[in-house]
Amino acid sequence: MDHGDKLTHGLNNLSRLRDVVRRLTTGDRYTSRVILDPNRPNDLVVMATLENIPPEVGFYVGDVIQSFRSSLDYLVFEMSTNYTPSMDDKALRDAEFPICGDISQAGHAGKGREIFQSARRKIASIHPDAQAEIERLQPYQYGQMFQSHPLWQLNELSRIDKHRAIHVVAAYTHQIQAYGLRDESKATIDFHAAYAPKGETEVARITAHERVATHQDAVDMDIRPTASIAFQGGLVANRDVPEFLNYMWLYLYRDVFPRFERFF
Repeated sequence: MDHGDKLTHGLNNLSRLRDVVRRLTTGDRYTSRVILDPNRPNDLVVMATLENIPPEVGFYVGDVIQSFRSSLDYLVFEMSTNYTPSMDDKALRDAEFPICGDISQAGHAGKGREIFQSARRKIASIHPDAQAEIERLQPYQYGQMFQSHPLWQLNELSRIDKHRAIHVVAAYTHQIQAYGLRDESKATIDFHAAYAPKGETEVARITAHERVATHQDAVDMDIRPTASIAFQGGLVANRDVPEFLNYMWLYLYRDVFPRFERFF
């Protein structure tokens, strides 16, 4: 299995995760209704109930993250053995894809270049031009914004999954479609990407601007909310999990790996 196979394995795991999310956020698990707001007579309120997501879903998330992160290490190992066939045991153990931020362990900013130099042993056996490409991809190149770099986020998610705990995810209302409202052009739908605690929660509010909402409006409304899951903490808190992981796959597939094709 090479780095491309490992990335594809992660994509297949992501597809399985999507299937799990669909099963957990459709059917009887997700119900909604429309009610009148007694305090705001022009408003209809969309309430939704979604069962809690079982913690085991975090294992599926971790499988995708680890496959993506490992594909980078596979890449370095392949380039190392290709460029330096006679690597010793230490070089073989050291070979991995370094990911460096811009703050030292002592908390000093602007140290990214130094941090990368200390990690250069990990890529010492690959072509010098490939080493330069890896440095150009480093999160520290973002300066103070290094934590927003996709490789930094991927590495942090991988580190937490391996050494701390499975990733906690929560169900939330992803989007909502509403049909059947009279005078629709004179109404506003205010949608909330609301997380689902136990019981009902408000996910949208429909305001009729030129008249009082009626009970018949609530009866006539055809509400079609959809749900997904999001990270509950860390650097990517509140990010939609399948969408974020798909973005990560695209970043590796389109922006990272093509840079190194000439080294094989």
